[in-house]
Order: sequence, then structure tokens, then C-alpha cells
Amino acid sequence: MNNNLFRAISFRIGIIFSLSTIFILIIMGLFINKLVMHHFETQDRTQLEGKIQLIQNLIQQNPKNSPELNLYLRDALVGHHDLMVQIERPTGKVLFSSAPSTINTQHLTKSANNSWIKWKIQDKTYRGMIYNTDINKNTEIQSVRIIVGIDTSEHLHFLNDFKRQLFYIGLAGTICLMFLGWFATWRGL
Repeated sequence: MNNNLFRAISFRIGIIFSLSTIFILIIMGLFINKLVMHHFETQDRTQLEGKIQLIQNLIQQNPKNSPELNLYLRDALVGHHDLMVQIERPTGKVLFSSAPSTINTQHLTKSANNSWIKWKIQDKTYRGMIYNTDINKNTEIQSVRIIVGIDTSEHLHFLNDFKRQLFYIGLAGTICLMFLGWFATWRGL
């Protein structure tokens, strides 16, 4: 009798229907994952570009590396616990850093398909940008490099939970559709 079940056309149609559903759900899940990642990148880019403009403005207003500039920069970063900023000269001399340790520009990984850089500090992954700018200091132009990054831990945690929930929903939906496809075929034949 078990052998007859596997030979039944209703069972075969149910399996084909289920495999088609699984394929469609996988493609849909990959597409949704890519859209959510793009959304996070856009949000991060907007936030980082805003901070770069603020930092650049503060540096223009205070061209000397003074304690006041450090105070203004620290005030600008209040409430942004996931944001990391480092300002340095092209020679590598650090003028300001909100990081617990200095960001070594030699260990930054540049993304292949966009302008993002990535690095790790204390088991946290950061995604950010490097912005080079010139400041006018008493008719002398000096260059500074602004490195800004945002902790992506919350994004990754959300994506992992989201993927798991999508998997469970897809699995439950596939089982229901498999049963309904088998039942419809069995009743129709």
C-alpha cells in the first residue's frame, strides 16, 4: 500500500507543487533579505553623511586642535553609542577619536561593490566611510581624514531573527500548501 501512495498521481502533483512553492519562497526570501540590507545601508549612509557634515563644520569653526574642539565633538556624539568617529592627519596623527582604541586604517576592509569600509573592534563589526577634507587654518590649508563608522550588531541581530522567522513561516506555509495541493488533487481525481 505504501508503494501505491508514492505512485499515485495526486502524491506526485503534491510534491511538484510543494517543490515549486519552496523554490518561490526561497527566491522571495533572498529578495527580501537584499532589500532589507539595502535599507539598512541607506539609513547608515544618511546618518554617517550627516555626522560628517557636522564634524566638518565644527572643524571649520575651530581649525586649531584645541580642547574646545574635542569638547564640541564629544557633545556632537552624545546619544550615539553605536557611532564611532576618528579624525586624523593624512600622516596618521590622531586628532580626535571616540573609539575605545585607535582605528588602524591598515586593517580597514573596503567593500568591493560600494564605498563602505568595514572593521572590527572588541567583537563588534563596524561599517563606515572615510572622508578627506581640507581646512583653512590662518591662510594655511591642512588636510584631515574623517573616519566614521556605525556598529552593525543590531542590524545583524535583526536580520538573523528575521531570517529565522521567515524560515518558520515558509516551512509552515509549505506544509499547509503541500497538504492542500494533495487534497485538491486527490478530490479532483
